[in-house]
Amino acid sequence: MLNESMKQVRFLFLVFIFISIRNIAFGQVIEKAVALAPIYYSPNTCDREDADRLYNYIMNTMLNTQRIKVLDRLFGQDLVSEEKRLNQGVDFVEGKVVDQGKQRGAEFILFIYVNSAKAYEVQREKTDKETKQKTIELIGYDCDLSLFARVINVENGQAVASQIITPSGNSTLGDATYTNEVSNKIVSGVLSGMSKKPQSPREAVNKRMAELDPYMRKFIDEVFPVELQISKIQEVPKNTNKPNGGTEQQLIIIGGKSTGFKEGDKLIVKEIVPVEIGGKIYKDEVEIGKIKVLRISQDLVTCKFIEGEDTVLEKYNSKKNPLKVVYIPVKKLF
Repeated sequence: MLNESMKQVRFLFLVFIFISIRNIAFGQVIEKAVALAPIYYSPNTCDREDADRLYNYIMNTMLNTQRIKVLDRLFGQDLVSEEKRLNQGVDFVEGKVVDQGKQRGAEFILFIYVNSAKAYEVQREKTDKETKQKTIELIGYDCDLSLFARVINVENGQAVASQIITPSGNSTLGDATYTNEVSNKIVSGVLSGMSKKPQSPREAVNKRMAELDPYMRKFIDEVFPVELQISKIQEVPKNTNKPNGGTEQQLIIIGGKSTGFKEGDKLIVKEIVPVEIGGKIYKDEVEIGKIKVLRISQDLVTCKFIEGEDTVLEKYNSKKNPLKVVYIPVKKLF
């Protein structure tokens, strides 16, 4: 009996150590609460099976970031059913889902509308050398896959991002709209140098879904970037080999290799500033500096300042407003 009790105590101790280590590695990451609304589609543009597969794929992509808290899978499902029963439109669904999101603690809601996920035949025209008679030959199938993604800030009801996502890339939208029909296209003519086409509609849809992956991840990474708290700012010698060579400030982030950062990555330091409008407090994010990753250990990320060192130090020491570090792709920084 004693041995059994000791085993339980040892097990609980190991669990505690594991959780503590995990919190050290991931505790500085700022997690976003995001609800994934049910995918909106028309039978003319997408089969239900494919809509479900797209939903699960996008859900897993969000979960795999390890920085997004995704609300439960059935979120908003009853609202879509009500929309179908009442024959209301997209605005009806978005408004109701945003209201439900407020009640469940969501900060953002991701809406996905299927513009197209239908396979179509790819045909080739052949001419007989002797009779000169022309015939049409089926060489396979292809798929037009296009999604309209829209992210709403629950606090103010405003759209923070809208993009069309396809296997060939993303398009930023102005006033984007959701289309509810797609025609079954047939491609005719001589097709030379063409890779082998999928031999079934299902294979064609699967191929395009796989090709969509990097662009969906890119959209999620840009809309919900890596955000971390500043762990420490310390003064160190510029050159350890030259004691009198002056000093510089370095910014430390807990997380190390788990952040996914690389040496040379550029990050932005932002201040969270409360702004009162109409008696309500809103959060504004003000850029106050830029930093660059110098080195990465198992647990820590060490950065040097590129811009705004004095401002960041002043804000950090005053502790008036929260600060955070945001990873932005290099092309957006410079």
